[in-house]
Amino acid sequence: MYADDIQIYRHSTLDNLGSTVAAINTDLNEIFEWSRQYGLKVNPAKSQAIIIGSPGMRSRVDWGNLPSVDFNGVTIPFCASVKDLGLHLDKELSWSVQVRDLSRRTFGTFRSLCRLRSILPIPTKVMLAHSLFLSILDYADASYLNLTEDYLNKLERLQNLAIRFIFGLRKYDHVSEFRQKLKWLPIRRRRDLHVLDLHLILRLLLILRRSLNFLECSRNLDRVVR
Repeated sequence: MYADDIQIYRHSTLDNLGSTVAAINTDLNEIFEWSRQYGLKVNPAKSQAIIIGSPGMRSRVDWGNLPSVDFNGVTIPFCASVKDLGLHLDKELSWSVQVRDLSRRTFGTFRSLCRLRSILPIPTKVMLAHSLFLSILDYADASYLNLTEDYLNKLERLQNLAIRFIFGLRKYDHVSEFRQKLKWLPIRRRRDLHVLDLHLILRLLLILRRSLNFLECSRNLDRVVR
């Protein structure tokens, strides 16, 4: 049985960081005991720990006296970035590692498909762009709303790669006209649309939950009256 991408989160002030790590170790010990009870094996070698905070806060951490994170006698190292459900979280939530990973994957896809762009028809290339380019850029993009303009411009250039692939454009050709032909939004508005969609879904789920609670209360009241 495999259970990947399981996390333990703890909020802490700088003064209470040591006790917070101790609390995490207590949680890990309970997980170990539960896993052993049910015949499950946890691999601590694939586990990571990270302390996320501002540069000023992290500079004041006394790393030498900070307790280690341990699982069944194995020390879990503190890392500068971790990967959670395909999303790279760095120690300052600057999203630099995430943007670099998006760039690497998008350019890799572009290089793989370049030799086909003069052969394939445009409808096929549009389909490939949706499945191989935009799927990478769209994934969890609502999670990192605090991107700098520099990173947003990088994401815009990555989207432009897909447009260049579809229409066979050169490096310095303008893409705005062709983006309009595809009816694609610029990367900033595209992300805003995804945030709005997510907000709408959460609102609908909240309304559904309240409706279900109301129906349950109505049934209980009906039983009491009877």
